[in-house]
Amino acid sequence: MATCIGVLTPCPSGDPIYIRLGLDTTSFYNAWLAFLNSSITIDAVPFTGITWYFDSICCDDGSCPNYESYSALAVPAPDPNKVTIFSSEPCNQTTIDTCCALLTNCVTNETLYVTVGQSGSSEYVGWSALVDTLITDDTETYSGTWHVDGICCTQAEVDPCNTPNSCSLGSVLLSYLDTTNIGSGACPPVCYKITNCKTTIFYYTFTNLYAYVNSVITVEEYNGCWLVELSEGCTEFNTVEVTLIQGYDDCLCCLGLEPPKYTRIIPAPNRVFYKTPSQCDIRTNTQFANAYYRMFKNLKYGINSECDVNIEKITIKKELADLAATYYLPACGQITVEPTPIICPEPS
Repeated sequence: MATCIGVLTPCPSGDPIYIRLGLDTTSFYNAWLAFLNSSITIDAVPFTGITWYFDSICCDDGSCPNYESYSALAVPAPDPNKVTIFSSEPCNQTTIDTCCALLTNCVTNETLYVTVGQSGSSEYVGWSALVDTLITDDTETYSGTWHVDGICCTQAEVDPCNTPNSCSLGSVLLSYLDTTNIGSGACPPVCYKITNCKTTIFYYTFTNLYAYVNSVITVEEYNGCWLVELSEGCTEFNTVEVTLIQGYDDCLCCLGLEPPKYTRIIPAPNRVFYKTPSQCDIRTNTQFANAYYRMFKNLKYGINSECDVNIEKITIKKELADLAATYYLPACGQITVEPTPIICPEPS
């Protein structure tokens, strides 16, 4: 007595699904054993709409080294009464016409192929009734509003499928019973609001800008950088057409760094005078000025003065006077001491 797991492979190809068959002594196991090495269809979610090849059984009696890994991924096996043998040959030797419902997201324009199985199946009939309607997914696996464009099949010469493999290899599982019909007709146009990054100016547009929502673009019609957002404020009277030039992550990337503002710095004076110039200081500055003027007349006009003055000596003297003007005794910690009167002795 052993516990077994069945291996189902989707046709024409894909990842296998493992189903729990229970003990190999039960009638449930024996019913499934009759489908071994056959292509089957299963009228039970999530197996419906797909042709499966029942290629092997793996039990825990030591004959199957992969039992533990299969067991971790296994799901309950459906009722054998809902299984129909489609062919007694493997997938690669059978000709299977798989059909899908083609859905388009009204906001993102994403395309979704939903497997409905062969024409005439319950899923095929259910999705056919939803063609050219707007639906939402009640399971919230695929969010948003979707338009059911039509039914496409792998062997049809003309259908909505982009390629014959779009349905057979790129389809998903979603039952029409898990959807809500919200009306017939095409998707309503999507409204976008573009706002200038520097000002409060904004425009509404029906131009498809979904790829740039919450990012920034530049357009040919208006200067500057514009933040793109989804909106519901569009009407036929307030919308404009825009032509995309380039997209950016945010306003800073689009505008670039602002140039640094020039700040004028007024330097503090580097000379502080602590005392009133004395007559000696005034005389030194006067001598320096006269000497400098004599040198100027000699250099520019060739006029020699009668008095020959040493300009270097008088310059040093002036600089010492300027330095003395900043010398403040209390700041250096010196204390002025009152003079002590001396009493002279009486003459003899």
